[in-house]
Amino acid sequence: MAMKDLGQAMATFCKALEIDPNCQ
Repeated sequence: MAMKDLGQAMATFCKALEIDPNCQ
């Protein structure tokens, strides 16, 4: 598991939830 993948997964998850207060 690469950190880049984790970061993208988190960003996608936040976007999916339509929330990104500190998920940038």
